[in-house]
Amino acid sequence: MDLTSEEMQKKVAELKAKHGPLQALTREGHTIIIRRATEAEFEAYMAAMVDPQRKVQAPRTLLERTCVYPDAAELQSILKAQPGLAYKWGDESSDFSGLTSRPSEKKDL
Repeated sequence: MDLTSEEMQKKVAELKAKHGPLQALTREGHTIIIRRATEAEFEAYMAAMVDPQRKVQAPRTLLERTCVYPDAAELQSILKAQPGLAYKWGDESSDFSGLTSRPSEKKDL
């Protein structure tokens, strides 16, 4: 996907208007666009992460809920061919939603 093409810029503008801040993620020649998780989606993700029965699926589920491009069928096709991408992109989706390993900026007052 060429994010600089006029057609794609129009698509991104439409998606931003609908979903707010977006992030493009590219791995293994595939680019997807994600939005931030809602509070309910993020809470479900965190609950799944501490449940041994659901933990392995938590990143994929978050990714599936926050991916706004490509459509669900295309995303599933990518993930079927390269299932590990679900976990990398799912982790990046949680980072984009606020759960990040980067330290907060701190200032003594």
